[in-house]
Amino acid sequence: MLKSEVLRDFKLISSGNKINVTCPICHRTFMFETKKLESGELDRVALVHGDHVLVVTYDYFNSIRSINVYKPYTNKGEKVVNCPVCGLEISFNLCSSSICEYAIVHDDHVLIIYATQNNYFLEEVRMVKEVQEIRKENTLSQIINEIGIELTAYIMYKVVIDELPIIIVPAKVQDMFEKLFKGSESLSRIKVISGLVNAHNVNLSNFGVRFFINFLQQHKNLSDPEFINRLDYISSFLRKMKSNPINIIDKGDGEINNNQIFPFLI
Repeated sequence: MLKSEVLRDFKLISSGNKINVTCPICHRTFMFETKKLESGELDRVALVHGDHVLVVTYDYFNSIRSINVYKPYTNKGEKVVNCPVCGLEISFNLCSSSICEYAIVHDDHVLIIYATQNNYFLEEVRMVKEVQEIRKENTLSQIINEIGIELTAYIMYKVVIDELPIIIVPAKVQDMFEKLFKGSESLSRIKVISGLVNAHNVNLSNFGVRFFINFLQQHKNLSDPEFINRLDYISSFLRKMKSNPINIIDKGDGEINNNQIFPFLI
């Protein structure tokens, strides 16, 4: 296996039936279609990128749980078996130490082989194709390029969780924020004004800010309608969670401590 990334620092909560992924090897960003899952169920799909294969695990919320990258295995080995899916003959070597992992690419599936010194296990992963979409306007990326992702996340945190009716943003991105918020059902009433905002004052230890940094990283390549759709979804979800006394511990003074919301999500 070339590379494995277990994404533990965030949960990408997404509506719709597509997921954006950036390949950790060739750094291409692409989309693929997901299937409907039951609550608590996981799915694994494979995408072939020429000289490497991505295996992506996602959950009921279209949240990426892990990304594994393999080099396609084409060598001949001493162990010969038949593919349980298509019946093709495959061969590989058992591993003298630890566990060896191989990825063998067939027409519509990838066979992942986990081999030890005395045994092996075969996993079939269905192959999916990248979804080609016409690129649309992406205001979020423009904002991040202008003021950085940390300050952008802080502003999103203040309007979504603190529910500020007025938000101050740097003048150069005022029109961009107004455009995004105007298209949002949950944030359309927010008044955006320009002013001095110091990015150095952003508290990166705040769970909410960290959550929105990860949220923006995973959504920064979406078109405006797609991002606004996800922003409305996450805004509704977080506000319901904030107001639910069953899931959130009260500070004791009748107010919700926002830092207690986000450990449930991170």
